Amino acid sequence: MFGKLTTQNLHSHFKNMKRNGVRAVHTLGKHYIQLKDALNTLDRHMNTAKKVYNDLQPNIQSVAGEDVVNHINKGISSYDKIRNKVVDTHGQAEQHANAIVGSMRRNGVNIGI
Repeated sequence: MFGKLTTQNLHSHFKNMKRNGVRAVHTLGKHYIQLKDALNTLDRHMNTAKKVYNDLQPNIQSVAGEDVVNHINKGISSYDKIRNKVVDTHGQAEQHANAIVGSMRRNGVNIGI
């Protein structure tokens, strides 16, 4: 894998590993931002849909009946539960990542984050 180990070869391999690590962190960060933006857009649209639904609920109930309103309310409740779980999980992941990066910095390791 490494061939003949010399100081120059070892330095070159570590340099390549660092470059690939920085590239991977950048790529993950880019995808994280894109996904977060998409989920924020979805949440904005859901909030708009909830506002419209609240205004139209009496009309929907009179035309379609109580069952339809119950199903819509159940769907909104399910979305809110999933959203809350995603927000909580994201917060926990951020805390863990910050703790790891902080610990590495205290020990003098810089991983480019």
